[in-house]
Amino acid sequence: MIDGARALSYRELDEWSTRLARKLIDAGVGPERAVGVAIGRCAELVVAWWAVVKAGGIYAPVDLDHPVERIASVLDAVDAVCVLTCGTDDVAGAGTRPIVRLDGLDLSACSAQEITDADRLSPLRAGDTAYLIFTSGSTGVPKGVAVGHSGMLGWAAAQRELFGLGSDARVLMVASPTFDASVGELLLAAGSGAALVVAPPQLYAGEALTALLHDQRVSAAILTPTVISTLDRARLDRLDTLVAVGEACLPELVDAWAPGRQMFNGYGPSETTIWVTCARLSAGEPVRIGAPISGVCARVLDAWLNPVPVGVVGELYLSGPALGHGYLGRVELTAERFVANPFGAPGTRMYRTGDLVRWMSDGTLDYLGRADNQIKLRGQRIELGEIENTLLACPQVTQAAVTVADTATGSHLVAYVTLDHNATTDRDLQQDAEDVQEWQHLYDDLYGADLAANFGEDFRGWNSSYTGEPIPLEEMVEWRSATVDRIKSLRPRRVLEIGAGSGLLLSQIAPHCDQYVATDFSAVAIDNLARAMERLQLPWRDRVELLTQPAHVTDGLPQGHFDTIILNSVVQYFPNAGYLAQVIDKAMELLAPGGAVFIGDIRNHTLQGAFQTAIALARGDAADAAEIRQRVRHATLGETELLLAPEFFTSWARSRPEAVGIDIRVKRGMADNELNRHRYDVAIHKAPAAVRSVADEPTLTWAQCNGLRGLRETLTSRRPPPSASPTSRAPD
Repeated sequence: MIDGARALSYRELDEWSTRLARKLIDAGVGPERAVGVAIGRCAELVVAWWAVVKAGGIYAPVDLDHPVERIASVLDAVDAVCVLTCGTDDVAGAGTRPIVRLDGLDLSACSAQEITDADRLSPLRAGDTAYLIFTSGSTGVPKGVAVGHSGMLGWAAAQRELFGLGSDARVLMVASPTFDASVGELLLAAGSGAALVVAPPQLYAGEALTALLHDQRVSAAILTPTVISTLDRARLDRLDTLVAVGEACLPELVDAWAPGRQMFNGYGPSETTIWVTCARLSAGEPVRIGAPISGVCARVLDAWLNPVPVGVVGELYLSGPALGHGYLGRVELTAERFVANPFGAPGTRMYRTGDLVRWMSDGTLDYLGRADNQIKLRGQRIELGEIENTLLACPQVTQAAVTVADTATGSHLVAYVTLDHNATTDRDLQQDAEDVQEWQHLYDDLYGADLAANFGEDFRGWNSSYTGEPIPLEEMVEWRSATVDRIKSLRPRRVLEIGAGSGLLLSQIAPHCDQYVATDFSAVAIDNLARAMERLQLPWRDRVELLTQPAHVTDGLPQGHFDTIILNSVVQYFPNAGYLAQVIDKAMELLAPGGAVFIGDIRNHTLQGAFQTAIALARGDAADAAEIRQRVRHATLGETELLLAPEFFTSWARSRPEAVGIDIRVKRGMADNELNRHRYDVAIHKAPAAVRSVADEPTLTWAQCNGLRGLRETLTSRRPPPSASPTSRAPD
């Protein structure tokens, strides 16, 4: 086994796993007793697998990237005796179960002699459960599939005969530990005496996987078609055995990859052992799921469980030693899917796959689709109903539908929901009020500190997320100047600013206006502005009106009066998107015909992943990729501010006929900081206004732009004539 710079012989693997197995037996692990395995791909995962098998226990993998509730539900469902880990002493969701950390574990006192039934808590039988894999459930609750030792024995023997691998082969291990293909990778290598090449946990596809396959001289791999399509086949001439599993394998992929190697298509649900049919693939030939492997009985039946003739579509039923035991703790579901076998001995069962197939004249099976709402994507069987039920649990969702969309980048799950915008509960309203009040207290404290030296120049609180230090003053001045220029291009005369703060914009725009009404929910901020303007005897102060009120309150403000309404760098502190929509709706009522609502410095939800990754890398110190990913995930889940994708505004405008133009623009500036990289501005134009639709304009990916020079040339060549309005865009 090769894991990075580490290499283990079969003898070393055998002795290590045997010693660990004895440790597990002492901890109470034995036949039909489960062990939670919370380990990513590494040598320790392989050792853990063999140790659990030798102890006679049930291997139950969990993914530490899953929600805590999911991990806890799996460990509770299997009643895990303990949890094996590597690199951590903490497994969220493990409860009070013992945690056994393999790296650094002293096993010197444990014998490496072969384990027999005399050592185990009870004799190990071929029919005992070997592993549990949790798959998607239609009710929203994942279901655990129990698979026995007999199925694994038959599967390993069948693959050795089918692929003809020997001890000189090098088999890749890249599947997720919670996916049964990872078991297949282990058995394929061990059954052939081949080397097992373990891919790092963060490596799944693309250039990184191509490099690993090339550098480690991998000769056999089990991969999803999606992953295969990301590899550079020109560099993988040593990869002479390739098995496509987990999702539909397209003919174009076979045409590209089958020449010069043996390529197979493996099919099988998790309710059976790994895969149960396999087809040898050739370029230019139809892609089928093949014939049953040795020890598997496949039948194509009609609705009355009668066999159908060759060429006639029916549902696929599977039986034989490869059949799983059923669903853990789900008696009714097991009875529904694992039905009595009328063709076999009394007491035997068949698994009803839900897959529609037909026999071909050559004895192979042709897959035609599903008879239910289950799909298989990137190796994972997914009940679309599980996702739909989870969405329907949200109070504001009244309808939900989930489907699979095929795009140029592969297949993706897409959810469609119908929202009840009137479903706001008393609890929601109370939470909104509490959120607003929390921000109000924070800014009362900020503005209550000593006043900045110059009015309108108080940039306190603008700190870099990368360093925690204040953003350089010259960058803040540039940021403010770009915003002021953008607002001035709207030709403001009668202005309402919601969230005036310390007067950064008021001080620059109010002198050029006939009227400027500034509101803020912080009484301290409003008082500071009033005192500062009076102290400085600003000649235009009589044209400024200051009001203390939250953003959604418009009492006393004239409707249809203001030509420009400003909300700059404030909407991120709103409690939710519904509150923002309410504020914009009220602002549109206050706006004069032909006026504009300017919403500036919006945090871009679409770029949240990139932003949090940049922060994690900047503060990463010596953190590895896995730690960086974990930090990004935690930061994203812990986000307290409101982030908005640009599509929010075009979606909002579709039901507001008075909003005739939505102008969404990236931030302008020379400084390379988070304000310019990850925020944007929006101007909403009220009818009547000249608009220029961009519905027919081309959409370019970054790769199509040929870098910054190409982007500049593209934008310059498409620059509108001076007579065209540069500030309005149609909502579409």
